[in-house]
Parts: sequence; structure tokens; C-alpha cells
Amino acid sequence: LMARSFVSASSHKLQYAGAVLTAVPITFAVWFQVADLAAVRCLMSISDIGDIYHNWDMDVLTSGAVVAEPKDGVAASLAATSTTIGANVWAHACAVYGSNTSRIAYLNGGGKVEETTSRIPDPALVERTSYGVLERSTAIFYHNGVLAEGAMWNVALTDAEVAILALGYSPMFVRPASLVMYHPLIGRYSPEIDRMGAAPMTVTGAVYADHPRINMHAA
Repeated sequence: LMARSFVSASSHKLQYAGAVLTAVPITFAVWFQVADLAAVRCLMSISDIGDIYHNWDMDVLTSGAVVAEPKDGVAASLAATSTTIGANVWAHACAVYGSNTSRIAYLNGGGKVEETTSRIPDPALVERTSYGVLERSTAIFYHNGVLAEGAMWNVALTDAEVAILALGYSPMFVRPASLVMYHPLIGRYSPEIDRMGAAPMTVTGAVYADHPRINMHAA
């Protein structure tokens, strides 16, 4: 299998022209590498592409922490993992938006941190689902690295379920009835195939790269 490499940190991205989900609960998960930690790198997002910033995004900070961050047009409140990752190392990121007053970030199944400020992105405004960029009136946080095995659920996964994903099990084996989007990101198709069928991803620039080892047998 292959993955998607985002070589340009100013233009490469994968996008679906719609919001796969518009309200919590939402869980994001993806395997990733960052080529450097010189800037914030967006892994996954659901966003408003206009001037009013309403979105959920999962990013990597310059510290190497993974963050879960909702914005409600006024401000953002982020949960950042207590653990960090360096450059050019495969790692697993997960963001669980359990409610409007709970977002939790995980790195490699651990480093769990929750933030509880009330943030309610407007469901009527979010309109784009992306890998590798946070789309707003001006796109920001372009990824510089590799992504694979991106998935989204319409439930809040538990600590144990996040840990299963971080062990390398396919998202197809974790709460499959609630899995609404799953892109293996094989790297050879445009649009990228959504195994759940809802959100084929248009490819802008991203090329193929080596894929992490994924266990396709049930845990």
C-alpha cells in the first residue's frame, strides 16, 4: 500500500466539497509524519471556507503535540496532548469532540488531554472536509509530510478504541456502524477512495509515499 505525501506546505491538500459531519460528536483519526516542526500542520478538518471561522480541526503544533481545536466564529479552544512527536516518524493522531464542552487529543493512543470551554461551530456554515489544510477565507496550516488511514466517526470513541487504532488496526474494526468516512489514502487514485462512499477526496498536488503497516484482522 501507499500513502499521500504533502510535499508543498503551501498548496498540497485533499478535499471533499461538503461537510461530512456538521455537529458533535465527531472523532477524527489519521496516521501521519511531519517533515519538520517549523509551523503548525493541519492533519484533518471540517471547516467554513468563508470569512466566519467555524470549524473543527486536528493539527500538529511546533512542539510536536497533537491538538483538537474547535472554533465558533469568536475564538478557539484547543486540547493539546501531553506527549509530543519528532519529525519523520510515523505516529497516530486522534481528536474526539464528544460534546460542545469536550474535546480530547491523543497521540499514539496516549498523551490524553481534554479541554472543556463551550465552543459551538455553526452547522449551517461548515462546508468543506479536508486533509492537510484548514480551509478558511485564506487557507492555513498546510501539512508538510505524509498522511494515511484517515477516518471519521459520528460518535466519541473511547480511550480503549483510540488505543486499538494506535496499535495499527484498521478503522473498519472500530465502531464500524458509526464510521462515516474512511480513506486508506493509497496514493494512486484521484479522487481518493472513501471506503464508506460519502466523501471521495479531490487531490491537489499530494503524491504517493510509503504506507504504515495496518492490521486488517479484527482486534
